Amino acid sequence: MAGESYDHSIDLWGLGISTFELLFGTTPFEPNTMLSDDAWRATVKEHILRGVLRFPPGGRAPLAARLFVKSMLARLPSDRVYGGHGVPQYSTVKHHPFFAKLDWQALASRTLTPPPLGAPELHAPTKNLGYLGTEL
Repeated sequence: MAGESYDHSIDLWGLGISTFELLFGTTPFEPNTMLSDDAWRATVKEHILRGVLRFPPGGRAPLAARLFVKSMLARLPSDRVYGGHGVPQYSTVKHHPFFAKLDWQALASRTLTPPPLGAPELHAPTKNLGYLGTEL
């Protein structure tokens, strides 16, 4: 984005972006106003490069989830939790408190019981996260 090279720690950035979107239903650096496509892209880029990561008000996500996202979205790859030095240690992501109650072995063997699926509830994106140990 800034014309610099990147390494595998960009995967951690993508994981942070995806997690934020799943938790809050929006992108973390989205402008608050309606803009033309070009102005929107420029504003998002500016927010990513120089802005401050802000979570939607209301504390809808557990602290462990917010800390996980924040650590994945550190601006400098060397500051991302479990990243840096060119080679992220993906296996250590499993040990973050956000995933404390997730049975990784059951997930890998495809025997993990998924959370119940129902009609999504507006304003309650974290309701079914109990299986990750993030009860609200």
